[in-house]
Order: sequence, then structure tokens, then C-alpha cells
Amino acid sequence: MSVAVQRVDAPTEGRRRLHMDFGVDHLDVAVARVIELGGTHLEDQQVPGFSWKVMTDPEGNEFCMAAGPG
Repeated sequence: MSVAVQRVDAPTEGRRRLHMDFGVDHLDVAVARVIELGGTHLEDQQVPGFSWKVMTDPEGNEFCMAAGPG
């Protein structure tokens, strides 16, 4: 698994100041585990050649997950 932190210029509500991205080996397994732990799958995103899942943790903090390089 890999972790990335990116700066987001638009302000966020509450105390959420970071947006983390996770590279995982098995995306469907990771999404299922997040949901099992109380998180939510918000949406799917993609650009040519790359796709990812936007998720939230149980407190509503957003993060993204994508399949890491194979």
C-alpha cells in the first residue's frame, strides 16, 4: 500500500484539512473493508488511463483509493 497527501486549495468545512490518497493492491477488497468499518463509497472518478474511488471514513473525512501499480 502507498499513501499520498495532497493540498486542496478549496476550503473544507470543519477540521478536515488533509486529503489522503491510498494505493491498494486490491481495490474492491479495500472498498469492502472501508464500508465494513463504517466508511462510505461516495463516487467513482477517472481520467484517461486512471480511475479511483472517493470514500469517507465514519466521521465524514474524504479520501481516495486506487489500485497501486501492478
